[in-house]
Amino acid sequence: MRRWIQQLDQNAVIMTCLVSILLVSLFLFLHHTPLGYTDIWAHLRYGSWIVEHQQIPVCEPLSPWSEEKPFIPTAWLSQTLMWGVYRAGSAIPFRWTWNESIKPGGIELLRTLLALLVVLRFLFLYWAFCRWTKSRLVSFLGVLFSVVLCWHHLDVLRPQVWGELCLAIMLFLVCRTPPTRLATWLVPVVMVLWSNLHGSYLNGLLILLGLLVGRFLAALKRCVQGEGGAVLYAASLRRTFRMFCYSVLAIGILNPYFSFRWYSETLSFAQNANVRTMDEWQRVEWHTPQGRIFLSSLCILAATQLLAMCYKVPGITIGHGLLILCFGVQVAFFQRMLPWWAIICPLVCVGPWSRFWALPVNCQAPVSIMQRAMQAIVMLVSCWIAVSWSPLGPLIQEQEMTKSSVSLHAATPTMLDLAADRRFHQGVDLELYRAIHRRGATIFCSETLGDYVFFCHRTPVIVFTHVQLFSTEHWRRCMVVKEGIDTWEQYLEQWNAQVVAVEAELHPHLCQQLRQSAKWHVVLDEAGSTSKSILKSRLFIAARK
Repeated sequence: MRRWIQQLDQNAVIMTCLVSILLVSLFLFLHHTPLGYTDIWAHLRYGSWIVEHQQIPVCEPLSPWSEEKPFIPTAWLSQTLMWGVYRAGSAIPFRWTWNESIKPGGIELLRTLLALLVVLRFLFLYWAFCRWTKSRLVSFLGVLFSVVLCWHHLDVLRPQVWGELCLAIMLFLVCRTPPTRLATWLVPVVMVLWSNLHGSYLNGLLILLGLLVGRFLAALKRCVQGEGGAVLYAASLRRTFRMFCYSVLAIGILNPYFSFRWYSETLSFAQNANVRTMDEWQRVEWHTPQGRIFLSSLCILAATQLLAMCYKVPGITIGHGLLILCFGVQVAFFQRMLPWWAIICPLVCVGPWSRFWALPVNCQAPVSIMQRAMQAIVMLVSCWIAVSWSPLGPLIQEQEMTKSSVSLHAATPTMLDLAADRRFHQGVDLELYRAIHRRGATIFCSETLGDYVFFCHRTPVIVFTHVQLFSTEHWRRCMVVKEGIDTWEQYLEQWNAQVVAVEAELHPHLCQQLRQSAKWHVVLDEAGSTSKSILKSRLFIAARK
């Protein structure tokens, strides 16, 4: 068995085929997956504002309920880039009628962007693991492990996806022993880009610090064992130290504030009282899919260390153990940290895995010209399959685009956008159409559904996912309405809310109150619907009579 594994590991062409199959499958899956209905739309709206005004807003510029809250631009660069991609796609002509505010070409390019960013992340992770373990097979298994851990949030396009790609690139540069001199300068560049793409750059600094501590402890151990003090000045340790220091300095200067204030502003976002009440910032519940995945990964970590002890090979290092402890505790308290755990956990495991099977060091072995030619053919065929079998193929050849019912998530409240368009009311519920066009009308949505309405900006929406931009009192009132308790109807009247749209299964009490109220007309009620298997996609929409 071990001999067969070693032969497979040494065959560069077969391993290239396996990696290509995995990455192409991911690309096609994500490109055929409907675009998520939340988070992305608000980021696009802010990206369009930044591009239009050629500046980053100081205060929240778009919502009348933000009370001029400070706008912390932790994702300004990714918002601008995603808006640029969407706008480029919007210029693509299409053949059929499209009545929504969003553009079909923009949706297609956003789905392409998500698929491309995810594939690049796992490609760089594979290369990083190859540098770390010198084993192609173990690196492939590590990437497969990472895919499984992040499967539940893989199809969500948000600025965080850019941060995950930056982490993979950083690991690719750092995992070489010793890192190159070029990497000493490239890592700070990647970290500066990351700090302007998404606020998760603090995780990157923490991981870089963990790797630095791990290499320092390893060098200290060798020094104590009698190898001399020179190991403390080895290139690997020195260059990792420079990477960390240069990154901290560069991030503190090259940001929208041109100041180290950037760090405190980023931390203030994570500590925002409104953000802390959202589901993704709550503890992991072990009976949920996320909880089971996290628990399974902990079991795999424990099994990896036990097997290392049984095989009498080095297991998880102290530095990696500190990373596991740090991120494991964060995941236990905040589900939001799971995407980073999905990268850290495989990184820690692949080292001991390669030592279990005593695989020879082959990633750096010379590859023949014939093997390189075969690898090039495999990669070209993979690219051709990825383009031709995805919606990009018909789009490029015939300008045929996917219908909105397929390209958008089933929970996207497109009905509200259609009803708000005065030019198009055929097929729209009459009560909904009248309510949404009343003077000064507003729409109350759950924060997740509110993103799409906020992007369409035809009718003001009371709340959306960027809850840190609202006052604590405003968010408390929104929570009261969502629960359908106490003075929920009073608040809706104060806001002049003429339409309510929420997920039916997630807000049962509010839906029941609206059904029983003589002031409200139920436009859509998908509670208990068997046509939609995902609970979050079952909508409830009511219009004021």
